[in-house]
Amino acid sequence: MTTLVRRETRPLARLAALTNQQTAIAVFVISFLLFAACIPRITTRLDPVTGDEPFYLMTTYSILHDHDIDETNNFANHDWLRFYPSYPLPRDWQGWPNISPNLPPHSATTFRTGLYSKHGLGIPVLIAAPFAVWGRTGVVLLYNLMAAGLAANLYLLTRSVAARHRALIITAILMASVPLVAYAFLIFPEMPAALMLIYAVRRLLAPTNARWQWALVGVGVGFLPWLHSRFVPVVAAIALIFAVRHLRRAWRPALFGIVPGALLLALFELYSFAFFHYPVPLVRPDRAGFSSTQGAINGFFGSLVDAQWGLLIVAPVYLLAIAALALYLGANLRDGAALLVILLPYVLVISKYRVWWGEWGPAARYLTAALPLLALPLAWWWERAAGSHPRGAAWLLGIPSAWSFIWTAGWLRQPQWLYNQPDGRNNLLSHWLGRFGPRLAAHLPVYQFYAVSPLDTRILWGIVVVLLGIVAASQMMLLTLLTDDETPYESEPPRAD
Repeated sequence: MTTLVRRETRPLARLAALTNQQTAIAVFVISFLLFAACIPRITTRLDPVTGDEPFYLMTTYSILHDHDIDETNNFANHDWLRFYPSYPLPRDWQGWPNISPNLPPHSATTFRTGLYSKHGLGIPVLIAAPFAVWGRTGVVLLYNLMAAGLAANLYLLTRSVAARHRALIITAILMASVPLVAYAFLIFPEMPAALMLIYAVRRLLAPTNARWQWALVGVGVGFLPWLHSRFVPVVAAIALIFAVRHLRRAWRPALFGIVPGALLLALFELYSFAFFHYPVPLVRPDRAGFSSTQGAINGFFGSLVDAQWGLLIVAPVYLLAIAALALYLGANLRDGAALLVILLPYVLVISKYRVWWGEWGPAARYLTAALPLLALPLAWWWERAAGSHPRGAAWLLGIPSAWSFIWTAGWLRQPQWLYNQPDGRNNLLSHWLGRFGPRLAAHLPVYQFYAVSPLDTRILWGIVVVLLGIVAASQMMLLTLLTDDETPYESEPPRAD
């Protein structure tokens, strides 16, 4: 009997003996292997690339073969067919049905002669090497590596406020849920932006940083606008937090981040003025544009509960994370305020954007880059609640997480189900969960303007979301009331670096 107990506890003891850095490496390796194992299934069914993805590949192709970003000759030569399937499509085709071999360009209005993509240059530069070596598969592998890096950083962020097993569980829940798991395979700015942002926030919340850590922060933050100009407010927020928390006492080592970050930002502004005569291309009149205040309110609630693209429809666990942020702000004003300074301007920009849903792609596209930051307050709350009501906290976290995994299962069954035409009908629910899915889809509100629900319906759902958030925050607070003043992880001190 004694021998049996010892054998059972050996794996747990080995896990406990690992340092946080070793555990993070294990998270990285396991995550990458799991993501990479799914590549054949995902890319086969999402073949060819659609939405904005082929336009990033076209710019990359122009950079590699023409050594420029003028795509006039590339579209004239139909170069996109180099990464499209052969036509006619084979009988056993499993990709997009009835896909057209034509690709109209996503061109920008510039002050230079030629055809230039309206999409940022950051992704083409980032994926050029793997695309040159192994085509789309190489690019997806790079995205899997970035997703694995995000998982490792997510673990380290949550480990700073929670015990190891809870940090690992939170990491698994978020990384295995839509939208993070879906964008680990799609050529969009979301995954690299999420990785760069979470690393920068981790370093900003740390008391001290080495020179190489500041250098990574500077490169990542300076590169964010190159991915998409909607990240400009995030860069400004990070600069403000750095100035308040680190500039006076750490400006010398921080120079290793300030210099490359400032250089990348200066180059971005030079590019923007040279091509668009605007400091931020997103606000040019020829872009989709921004809505009024009423439209911003509609975009905010649509980002949360729209039938097709709402975050809480596919991952209601984030309702707990948002509620936890309110509680975290009351308990840790310094770090909570830092998160808000980053999140609020970014959410405001997304909400005011006329196409806040991101059009052709899985749900909550524009929110995806910022979502990992919510893991910090969520893990903090669970650590507090587990000290007094472990079962209640586990149930409260487990039920919405289970619903999130249902969406992941549907995505694995058929990745195309996460894509929606703007008709107000949720594609995955229409194919998934038997008769229950279509019935549920019929009752969900639509906030995007192509098939918008009546105003009173949208207002009602907005009130429901606010009330659910209040109820969630109240319940979460009640589960922490009996916790001792001492932090529950004192016996297992976190080491987040």
